[in-house]
Amino acid sequence: MPDLYLMDLSAPCRAVQMTAAELGVDLKLHEINLMAQEQMKPEFVAINPQHCVPTLVDGEFKIWESRAICAYLVRKYGKGSSLYPEGDAELVSKVDQMLQYDMGTLYNRFGKWFYPQIFQKAEPDTEAEKAIHETLQLLNDNLIKGPFLFGENLTIADISVAATLTVFKITSLDLSKYDKVNSFFAKCEATIKDFNKINGAASEKFKAMMAKQE
Repeated sequence: MPDLYLMDLSAPCRAVQMTAAELGVDLKLHEINLMAQEQMKPEFVAINPQHCVPTLVDGEFKIWESRAICAYLVRKYGKGSSLYPEGDAELVSKVDQMLQYDMGTLYNRFGKWFYPQIFQKAEPDTEAEKAIHETLQLLNDNLIKGPFLFGENLTIADISVAATLTVFKITSLDLSKYDKVNSFFAKCEATIKDFNKINGAASEKFKAMMAKQE
């Protein structure tokens, strides 16, 4: 059973959990409290010198960065799965593209707007919020090609983007005009195994943190 070091508030950590659930892979979970600096403990730094979560340990193999972990899990435990369709060079490259879009744009822009409010009690940055809406419009109008990002089949890119959107959904952001984004999220919520089990408690924790800021 692989060991997953995570913090359940982290959307990327939950993407790994959902990928494992889809593959039927049981994970031994180890909660790391980043706010308490548990990631800096020598025993964790010995596993991952970058001291970040999620981190996966599978036997002697160690890997971090959520999207790389998701791809590894499919390669190791779900060869031939449409979750990461390596037999189709163009499609798997599009999956990689959306994973990088999620990390570098969608989640990145959200983090720049949201996390200073939660952890530093900063006022909302209107320019940062504008940048979020710009990329949500792009996602809505150009990047969703069907029920899922690439049509009918679920991939790890869908799982990663859906995990990111779980934290969008609990904020004050008005997402009502993004009809394709909302339909995509609802499809993922209804399709991905254990979606609400994995994401529900974390969403409630986030809501409680936000309430303390009011």
